[in-house]
Order: sequence, then structure tokens, then C-alpha cells
Amino acid sequence: MGKDAKIEKLLTPEQAAGLVAVLVDATQTGTELGLIPVQDLRELKLIVKKEAEGFVMKIRTKSSGVRDTEEPLEDEEDGDELSSREVIGYKALKKRMQKNFRTIRKSRDTGLLPRASEVDRFLRDARTMISFHERGENYYDPFIKACETLGTTFSEGDIETFVGTIDEIDKIRGHCHREHK
Repeated sequence: MGKDAKIEKLLTPEQAAGLVAVLVDATQTGTELGLIPVQDLRELKLIVKKEAEGFVMKIRTKSSGVRDTEEPLEDEEDGDELSSREVIGYKALKKRMQKNFRTIRKSRDTGLLPRASEVDRFLRDARTMISFHERGENYYDPFIKACETLGTTFSEGDIETFVGTIDEIDKIRGHCHREHK
């Protein structure tokens, strides 16, 4: 698991501006900044308050909750290398999938296709999800078939079938979650 950090510091205006620039640079390059875990950063909250002595900056970070592994993983279907940071626990994966699926469902409501990165992430996570045994295995086959259809209809740009597949996945997911809570 990654680590979360909370930092509070009194800075001059110049120091505050410099720190913001360093934070932006570190998040873009993935460089570690001492106590601030930038590489697996999921959320960075920066609160700046002006006080008589200068600025009080509060920095709060949350990491993605992924663990490092020694070797990259290989995707069984197409042989693509997955990032070594893709090993994730069941609860964190489920939470991420719910958030991502919510975004995909919102795109359904607008009648537009979501971004490719959102669909790709969801499909990768779906393949990871079915590797957890004793967590709704009886729903894995219809779920992964629906996910494959989702990927196909997305790449073909077939919005109508894509929307129907989102509804199908939502139905399968709902049944599984009701039964296994």
C-alpha cells in the first residue's frame, strides 16, 4: 500500500510559489519529494491561507493504494505488458471499478462514447476482478463476455449497442453485489 501524507508549513510568498512549482513538476515527472508520495499519487490537496507572518500551506496527499511488484505482469490475452503498479487488492479494485463505471454510465446518459482511457481501464480491471476466486465466480462468465462486447462496440463506435451493453453489465454487477454482500 502507498502512504498518505499531511504536511503543514509556514512559508514566505516566494517559498509558497516555489513549492507549488516543485509540486507541479514532481506530479508531471513522477519524482518523489521526500514525504510526499508523488509516484502513486491519487489525490493532492493544497490549502493556502494568508496570515500575518506569511502563508500557511497545508498539503494532504492520498496514494492510489497499489503495490509495487518486482516484475511487470503480462496480459494473458494479447501479451501486452502491464505496469508493475497494476497489482491491487480486491477492495481497492472494486472501488476503482465502481468509480470508473459510474463515469462510463454518465457518458451513456449523454449519448456520447466515453474516453478510450476510461473504457480501457475498466476492461483491464474487469480481467483483474475475475481473478479473485470465491467473490461471485458464478457471474464472471457473463460479466467478462459483456465486457468483451463493451470493448468491441466501443472500438467500432456503435453507440446503441454500447449503451445496451452498459445496461447489461450494470444488471450483472447489481445481481452479483446483492448476492455477495
